Amino acid sequence: MSTAIDEKIVGLNALHDSKQAEVDKLLAKLNTGSDTVAEDLANIKKLQDEQVAIESQVAEFKNIADRNSAAAAFKSKVSGSANAVNAEMKHSGARILGVTEGGETVLDTDSKGKTIAYSSGEHLLSEKQMKAISEDSYFKAFDAYVRRAGDLDQLDSIDRKILAEGTDTAGGYLVPVQMLRELIMKKPAPTRVSGRVRRIPVSSKEVVLPRVVYSTDNIYSTGVRVTLTGEQPAAATTARVTDPVFGQTRITIGTWMMSMPLTNDLLEDSYFPLLGWATEHFGDTDRLLEDNQILNGTGIGTRPHGIFKNPGGTDEPAVTLSSTANNIDATQIRQLPYDVPEQYINENTAWVFNRGSVGKTLAGLAGVSGEFIFRMGDYDNGLGQRHPDSLAGDPIVYSAFCADIADGAFVGVYGDLKGYYLANHTGFSVRVLTEIYAETNQVVMLGRKRFGGVVAEPFRMRVLKSDNA
Repeated sequence: MSTAIDEKIVGLNALHDSKQAEVDKLLAKLNTGSDTVAEDLANIKKLQDEQVAIESQVAEFKNIADRNSAAAAFKSKVSGSANAVNAEMKHSGARILGVTEGGETVLDTDSKGKTIAYSSGEHLLSEKQMKAISEDSYFKAFDAYVRRAGDLDQLDSIDRKILAEGTDTAGGYLVPVQMLRELIMKKPAPTRVSGRVRRIPVSSKEVVLPRVVYSTDNIYSTGVRVTLTGEQPAAATTARVTDPVFGQTRITIGTWMMSMPLTNDLLEDSYFPLLGWATEHFGDTDRLLEDNQILNGTGIGTRPHGIFKNPGGTDEPAVTLSSTANNIDATQIRQLPYDVPEQYINENTAWVFNRGSVGKTLAGLAGVSGEFIFRMGDYDNGLGQRHPDSLAGDPIVYSAFCADIADGAFVGVYGDLKGYYLANHTGFSVRVLTEIYAETNQVVMLGRKRFGGVVAEPFRMRVLKSDNA
C-alpha cells in the first residue's frame, strides 16, 4: 500500500472515530433524559450516515491498493515462472506463453501448441513429468505408495519405475493429476437470511438504540397526536396527553471463534489451493453462524436474541397458530400476510421456511378453487436470472435453521426481516497459528467474529407456529 493511501486511510479512520464519539455523546444524553430528543435522533442519523460514507471511502482506497499490489505480485510471478521454464526448456528453444494467476491448474504450450509445462501455483513441471502423472498407471502406483505408508520396499519393481518418472526436485513423488483438481466435501447450506436483515456497524461492546414505546396504533405514528383546535374533547379524553415515552433496545456484542487444524504435510504436499479453500469456507461458516443466530439465538449472555427465541412475548414478533396441530393449511398461509401492517410490506417482505417443510407440505396446498398457492421459481427469458419460489405471491427464503413442521414448532417467519438488527463490531478475520500444535506437525487456522443481534422492530414480521392450542 502506498504511503499516500496509507495516510488517507488513517485520516478517514480518525474522522470515523470522531463521528462515533459524537454519536456516543448523543446516546448518553438520550439515556439520561434529553429535552431535544427529535433533534438528537436526527443528528445521530446524520452522523451514522456520514460514518457509512467514510467506511465506503476506506474500502475503496483499500481495494485500489490491494489491486495494485496483486498486479505487481502477478507481474513478478509471471516473469519469474517464465524464466524458470525457459531455462528448463532451453535445449528445445521452447518458451512459456503464460502462467495463470491464483494457483489454477493449467497446461502451458509453446508457439506450436506442444505441451511444455504444467503449472499449479509456483509448481512447474516438465513435459515428461506432466505425461507421467497424467497416466492411470502412475495413479495406481502412487495410490499403492500412499497405502503402504511410503515404504518403497513393499512395491514391485514396475510401480517403483513408474513413480520415478514423477520425482520432484526434493526427491518426493508428485501427486497425480486425478488428485489435484477436486476436493471432496459436503457443501454447506446456503445463507440467505442474513442478507435481508438490517446491519449496523458498531465500535463498542454494546449498542443502545432509542425507540418510542410501542402502542397498538398501526395507523398514525406513536409519537404524534392529531387534534382539531376549537373542538371540545370528550369527557373521557380531557386528561392531558403525555409526551411520547422513549425506551431502549440494547444489542450486546459477543465474540465467536472458529478453528481448523491442518497438517504441515497437507499444506506442503497438496497442489490444491488449500489455504484459499479454507479461508473461503470460514466465510461460509461465518454467514451460516449469522443465519442461525438471527433465527435461533438464545439471547443468553452475549448471544444474539433470535426471532424464534420468545415470539409472542413483550416486544417480540406476534405468533400466528396453525388451524390444526402438526399441520399448516392454505387458508392460514393466505391470511397470515394480512396480519402484518401495510406500511411494512415492501420489496424485502418474504417467507422463511426450511426446504423440507415447503416440499413436504406447503407446495401441495391449494386454495378453495383448487389453485396451488405455491409457485416454483423459473428462469427469466433465458437470461440466467432465477425467480425465487413463492408462496401466496411472496418469495420464499430457504433456511436450514427453521424447524420442520411438527406439533408445537416455530416453523417459519413472514414479513420484513429488516426488523432484525444485526450489529457487526468487526469484520471476519482469519489468522494462521504455527506454534500451538507444532509438536503434532499442525498449523491452526483461527477465525474470529464479533457481532450481536436483536428483534428491534417486531411489528414488521409474524412467526408461524404449528400448534392450534
